[in-house]
Amino acid sequence: MSRVVRTRDAIEVHEGDVVVTRASFRPGPTHTLLDVIASVIVAQDPPPSDAVVLGFAAGGLVAPLRALASDASVFGIDLDPTGEAIFREASGAWAGDVRVQIGDAVAWLESHLAKHHDPEAMRAANVTRPVTVDDVEARWVDPSRSGGPGRVGVTVIVDDLSTVVGDDVQKPYESIEAVPRLAASCLAPDGIFISNVLPWPGIEWPALIGNIGMPFDVVHEIRLEDYENRILLGSRAPRDEAALVESIAESLARLGSRQAGRFEVVARKSR
Repeated sequence: MSRVVRTRDAIEVHEGDVVVTRASFRPGPTHTLLDVIASVIVAQDPPPSDAVVLGFAAGGLVAPLRALASDASVFGIDLDPTGEAIFREASGAWAGDVRVQIGDAVAWLESHLAKHHDPEAMRAANVTRPVTVDDVEARWVDPSRSGGPGRVGVTVIVDDLSTVVGDDVQKPYESIEAVPRLAASCLAPDGIFISNVLPWPGIEWPALIGNIGMPFDVVHEIRLEDYENRILLGSRAPRDEAALVESIAESLARLGSRQAGRFEVVARKSR
């Protein structure tokens, strides 16, 4: 049973002993893996202009993102409207450009591809069935970055989807196969995909990371001392691993996050 807990710094949603989402009262660190994800986002050069968050929940990513001086437009997708209401109450006054659509993440990704009429990307993502096109704003496609007429060009896609199974919080199956495959086709050539990966019953970490990272040319895995979760970073473009580590470390220190110095970046695939 979910319960809402108000602390000095945030409104949190708890499932048992697990904090599944939070909305901060001000920009700043969450002292959670969300600080690491925000640090990965701002490590990109040039700075991302937009970020799509699948599984927006209560928008916990926004506080560290804004504290790191990112003005990226945030577009969230979530099935449950409760989280957005909590986010607007706690963070709405300072959050900047944040919009949320209530709906299914896979359906949104398919709709995004269909709306921009990109047969090549749709074939690559194995989207063959008819798709209902939602009202997705054209500004989420930047033609100057998208690799040609009609190409889809989101700069950041974050998969923070989760589902409650008994007393456990798990990733939905779609996050292992459909979401990364579709996300890879929605990204700009220099865009990045970030997945907050949880253990999956019966699948060892190398196989799990390998499967989620399959659609990408370059894959990095970020391991965290305080969490069993791992963060997967996928892209088409090669990246300087040392520079990535340095940028994440600098951002976490600047935030004053307790995650500073408590992560490791491992290259899983490069070209």
